[in-house]
Amino acid sequence: MPFYDVQHSLPLDPSQRSSLAKELTTLHATAFNAPTIFVNVKFTPNAQDEGYFVGGEHRPSTNRIFVHVRSGKGRGDEAFAKLAANVEEVWKRVVGRGEGDAGAGNLKVLHAVFIVPGITVREQGFAIPLVSLFYVL
Repeated sequence: MPFYDVQHSLPLDPSQRSSLAKELTTLHATAFNAPTIFVNVKFTPNAQDEGYFVGGEHRPSTNRIFVHVRSGKGRGDEAFAKLAANVEEVWKRVVGRGEGDAGAGNLKVLHAVFIVPGITVREQGFAIPLVSLFYVL
């Protein structure tokens, strides 16, 4: 765990996927002093008419990243808000900014970053303890 699910309407080429995966992994490892081996990144292409709605309005083309992380000491609202802002910056650096209204079908815009804290984790067959303030090798 952590798990980054990059859901995208914009076609991403292999180079963009690789760059996003590497930068998101480095970002997470740096932000939470975590080993990179546990950072998972998955790319999920969205269908053009996937049935996604925002504020009751249909959004046929959206890009969003769900970040599933463990909660614990040092991982409060401020840390997660900073992570979300940094994820947006990674997207802009790798994919581009896009211009215009994010809701008007602009394919390059990252529409949302959702941070989803979790508590219980099993990784590679092992129960992972709760996050503490310090990481010990």
